[in-house]
Amino acid sequence: MISIITHDILTPLRFIGQIARLGAEEKPTDEGLTRRALKDVQNAVHKLFHSTQNLLHWVTYHQEQFKTSSINCSPFALVEQLLEDFSEMGRFRGNMLINEVSEDDVILTDPRILTIILHNLLSNAIKYTQNGKIIVRSGIEPQGYMLEVKDNGRGMTPAQLEAVHLGLTKYGEISVEDITTGNGIGLSLVADLVHALYGHWELDSTEGKGVRVRIFISLDPPLEV
Repeated sequence: MISIITHDILTPLRFIGQIARLGAEEKPTDEGLTRRALKDVQNAVHKLFHSTQNLLHWVTYHQEQFKTSSINCSPFALVEQLLEDFSEMGRFRGNMLINEVSEDDVILTDPRILTIILHNLLSNAIKYTQNGKIIVRSGIEPQGYMLEVKDNGRGMTPAQLEAVHLGLTKYGEISVEDITTGNGIGLSLVADLVHALYGHWELDSTEGKGVRVRIFISLDPPLEV
């Protein structure tokens, strides 16, 4: 986990430092290049903020201070707000963000925890999809209430997929970057928080065709005391 944290936080910091150094050493003659560099910096800052936020959530959870508080909430409204938050990042990547969650759905769960889970899944999907679609769907399954985040991005190799399923940060010759590229904390956090909602999650992928993540939330969580 320490290697993941180091990668997730230091990589965008290093990139921002490189851009700043180039800007200080050279006089830009291409305004388009300057704008693209600023966009890249903005993206790196977003990754840094997201990784730091995930680290805080992960530490809080493992210190047993992450208490659940279930209320009736609308998954459609949560997803709609997240897609609005991610709209600029989606446009930058040329992606369409689509909310197909039923507006009539109301579930008893912790909306804060569910939002953190979906935030991580959407961030990951957008990052690895270029000029594609990210769709969020819902449904009722025997396992509980289902939310699905599906993209048609680059997908994962069989070895990467197996490494994630095994919960590893390194598999053979595949590095942390190969497997999660900035989402190691996020994947660990998703697994922990789905468990906190008395649910489980499934991840499947075909290389070159995208990733589908489904989370299943208990429709009858234990009463809080």
